[in-house]
Amino acid sequence: MAGLDLTGIRDFIESIILDTGLMVRDNGASDDVLDESTGELTPNAPTDVYEGSGAVQALPAKGSTVDIDTQTTPVSSETTSRLMLPLDSPKDIRMGDIWEVLTVNPDSGDVQMIGEKYEVTEVPSLSAYTVVRFVYLKPA
Repeated sequence: MAGLDLTGIRDFIESIILDTGLMVRDNGASDDVLDESTGELTPNAPTDVYEGSGAVQALPAKGSTVDIDTQTTPVSSETTSRLMLPLDSPKDIRMGDIWEVLTVNPDSGDVQMIGEKYEVTEVPSLSAYTVVRFVYLKPA
């Protein structure tokens, strides 16, 4: 028996994600480099996790929505937005990673978001019948 084919829906969803951004990870002091001449630790540049399509969407105020599906609800009270990513984005997104908005389609989004940064508050969940990957965010 064949599984449910969501290719058409997935292709459509990915075609409307017209904004782009960069997801980076700062490993903190664990990857700092010792400058032997000064004895000082120098922070390494953050690691690029993903660069490509992604759309930030504001979440409704807490308590103002009714659950109509099995989508998990953000646990963190600081979560204000969700990031919609295509399924070919890496699944290794971690809490604390930073998403920076690089471009916004001026026909459908707020170009003032360009340069805004958001911190990941919840990692994406995986399931068998997924058409888009959601990551929950708060302002960085």
